[in-house]
Amino acid sequence: MTEEGRLNIMGDTCALSALTLVSSSASVLGGICLLVTHYKIKALHYGLRNILCFLTISDILTSSGYIVGATNSMIESSGGKYSDVVCKAQSFLTTFSNLASFSWTSMIAVHLYLLVVTPMDWDKKKSLKVVYHIIGWLIPAYITVLMLNNLGRSDDKTTGPWCWIRTSSPPQTMQIVAMLISGKLWEILTYTLSFVLFVQLKMKTYTEKKNDRPYRWHEMVANLSSFRPEDARLCYIWLPLYLLRVWGTVRFFVAISYPGHLSDSHNLLLLYLQCVGDSSHALVNFIFFCVFDKEIRITYGKACMRWVCARKADAGESLEVQLTVSVRYQSIEPLSNLMQSKNT
Repeated sequence: MTEEGRLNIMGDTCALSALTLVSSSASVLGGICLLVTHYKIKALHYGLRNILCFLTISDILTSSGYIVGATNSMIESSGGKYSDVVCKAQSFLTTFSNLASFSWTSMIAVHLYLLVVTPMDWDKKKSLKVVYHIIGWLIPAYITVLMLNNLGRSDDKTTGPWCWIRTSSPPQTMQIVAMLISGKLWEILTYTLSFVLFVQLKMKTYTEKKNDRPYRWHEMVANLSSFRPEDARLCYIWLPLYLLRVWGTVRFFVAISYPGHLSDSHNLLLLYLQCVGDSSHALVNFIFFCVFDKEIRITYGKACMRWVCARKADAGESLEVQLTVSVRYQSIEPLSNLMQSKNT
């Protein structure tokens, strides 16, 4: 990167930090909404949705860490003192949470695959839950502790306005190995595993149709109490992760393979996209798996109508208005009733 390009990025540090703060804050809010939705709707308390909650917790931690890192960077760009202690603590948190996010994403893909291709209800396997938590929390924590001496302020070629692995320009071999072990390798493995399992499920779909046996998610798992047809959307769990993080991955591989080959304007564009993408995973998952879920929307719609009716009653509105609102939604069954009817 030219000196002029470096100065341009330094001049954009405040804007990049502000953008990261906004996207990270929105992601934390979206993640909390997803967790509240899961807590309030008892019919969602089963395997796949539980795993999605653990993924969301890790993504909330990531976004929270980026808020800390962006704030630290913004203080420096405003003339304040940059805190190396805060930098290292933030790097520890986000390294752990990113590794946990990759692990839980992979386990969603594996768990969905097991549910579809086998007749067993894997949610009842307590030993499997223990394995999931070891892979999802303990292994990421162990890797992060191993990388503790490598954590610190990053070169601006591989991250946004936050800390990760201490790097020089260009990155040295051991620094590249540390970055692979502490994130990028597991990210690529997550893409690969999730996509391979997705292709396997699609091939099964094709085989069923070719044999004149229409493929139906709800028929394949009709004997499972822990599955809804809407959960088929989880087979695309890799797609939001890929679309959000591909920008940082491109910058990483350019930095280690072709240092200096990426133009300053292109690098700055990718950096802006990375600042938004890397910190928005929880928000996108909330939109993808809650807002786009018809039954959850119906449940929230009925809750809103009950709240509106209660408000109107408190305000002394006429009974006729309340009945009109109630009749309009009386034919819509709540999610819990729909799940109960499915199970019976």
